[in-house]
Amino acid sequence: MNKKLVKRCYLILVRFMSFLLSLFAVYVGCYAVISLGVFKQYIFPINYLSILFFTACIVAAILTVVLYFDKINFIVQAVLIYVIVTISIYFVGFYTNCFTTDKNFWLFSLIINLIGLTLLFGVIIIKRTLENRDLNKKLQKYQERDK
Repeated sequence: MNKKLVKRCYLILVRFMSFLLSLFAVYVGCYAVISLGVFKQYIFPINYLSILFFTACIVAAILTVVLYFDKINFIVQAVLIYVIVTISIYFVGFYTNCFTTDKNFWLFSLIINLIGLTLLFGVIIIKRTLENRDLNKKLQKYQERDK
């Protein structure tokens, strides 16, 4: 097999799994915050785990495809990530019956959007850090080569 193809598939799989695990953790955390705030107790039926995991799989696949294309502007990628994650968190909230009371809906909606915004800034910081590392390594290689 072609080594570049195997490496590319491996990197895509690693990116997908990292999205999957982080989204699953975010969804479980959001559900815990909302259930404690709305229901005043932490109720976590086991069938909600499958809902959260299935949603995380779908969203991780979408994010992997969106971020696979390097031709998309970074800001557009960040906005797409934010919109996709926010919509998916709302989906999880509605599907797990977290949003049952109207008086608390906007408060917890704000919490969810703040979590999404935090994720967005985290992705921006991580991407910028990785780009800077790569640029610094390339710069060092060129400086060593020029000496």
